[in-house]
Amino acid sequence: MKIHIWLTGVVVAGLLSFPASGFAASSTTPPLPPLSARMQGMTEAGYSATVFNTSAVTGALQRLHDDGVNWISIQVAWYQNNNSSNVISPSSTQTPTDASVTQLIKLAHQDGMRVFLNPFINSLQGSGWQALFHPTNVAAWFQSYDNYLEHYAKLAQADHVDLFAIGDEFDSMDTVPAYRPYWVQAVHVTRQYYHGPVTYGADYTNYQSVTFWNQLNEVGVDAYFPLSQSANPTLAQLTASWNQEADQIQAWRVSSGLTNKPFLITELGYPSENGAAANPGAWQPNQAVNLTLQQELYEATFQSIWQRPWLKGIMWFWWANPSNPNWQGGTTDNGYTLRNKPAEVTLRQYFTGATNGSQANGGATPSRAPTSGGTGATTSAPVSAGGGSGSSGGSQPVLVSLVPGQRGSAIYTLQADLELLGFNSVSMTGVFDTATQAAVRQFEIQHGLPTGGATTMAFRNAVLKALRG
Repeated sequence: MKIHIWLTGVVVAGLLSFPASGFAASSTTPPLPPLSARMQGMTEAGYSATVFNTSAVTGALQRLHDDGVNWISIQVAWYQNNNSSNVISPSSTQTPTDASVTQLIKLAHQDGMRVFLNPFINSLQGSGWQALFHPTNVAAWFQSYDNYLEHYAKLAQADHVDLFAIGDEFDSMDTVPAYRPYWVQAVHVTRQYYHGPVTYGADYTNYQSVTFWNQLNEVGVDAYFPLSQSANPTLAQLTASWNQEADQIQAWRVSSGLTNKPFLITELGYPSENGAAANPGAWQPNQAVNLTLQQELYEATFQSIWQRPWLKGIMWFWWANPSNPNWQGGTTDNGYTLRNKPAEVTLRQYFTGATNGSQANGGATPSRAPTSGGTGATTSAPVSAGGGSGSSGGSQPVLVSLVPGQRGSAIYTLQADLELLGFNSVSMTGVFDTATQAAVRQFEIQHGLPTGGATTMAFRNAVLKALRG
């Protein structure tokens, strides 16, 4: 789960509601979304002791909220020496401090976002991936695991965490019938100290065989399903593949008697590189950047399983921070983060409901599921969001009024698009500065658009057409 650095240089990516009275926001903070609302999640995974205290993390919360994110999945790791070890413990350098986790939970709640605490285990040798664990003493390993769960369950209860995961992607252990009593005990230990809902994030390869779903409040899957082996899959092909997977999930839920439990995608992300559709769970650092494919994978997900009424939500992987590789994202990055990439535009479209009209990559007009972030006003829509039927003539709806010095995620999006279009003088600062003003005016002149100090549907359509070549 999370991110595993293989010795070969490949990185592989592998979750989550108190009673409504569990956490009461003050009158000066945004209200928390109802627990019944669709979960629109984003992941922050920490791999250093104090990374959650950095401004790169704390300062990103408002932007994520503006993007429509209403849940934060916080991932923290303890470690074991190798795949056969029996002892799990925190790392003084790689495990975020409890104080920093507590502070991030508090800030997320203050910004109107619920929190899913999703701790996990990696090994310090080999790939690190817990799917490959084979402890030499299973009873001893689970005793150590229970101690780890007790630690984070106590923290989750004290900090009013809204959902807690007991683990994820233990492929070699979560389907073994002989190990089921240990997992039942692990859930029991968790519930002794944490009184909110509990889940588990199964690997997409074996979620149907996990032995302890009936012990949990919610069913979770880390949904890195391969969608296409084609080098250049179409959006229609990607969407059709996802719909096939969604059909299989629902058929399994029915046959297993699990339709009474919410179903959550506890983790899912797509690197912005060639081959991402074939193996979404593996980041190849040397692959060529492919921003369009990443955006279309997001779009396909939103057009397919996101439309299923039984889906509780998605925890996207990841926003990224200084403890993660290539964390700043941008148009030259091939990693998982959607920061400053076209995929962020797509996510904001669906999470805020801020745009209407056909999508940039598909031509269809998908219905937006109701979101707890509300129906965002068109004045805050990203300028390069979906296509639409606007023409360059007549009265055009204003999407973003552009004022010198204006700040916000919509400006980040505009600057990212302009950089993609070759306006090299533009920097992604999130501020509508003189360089961005000049680039916008130049683009408007090039495409015969009005220069009235605002972006319109015609402006957006012209940007999308230019981006698509």
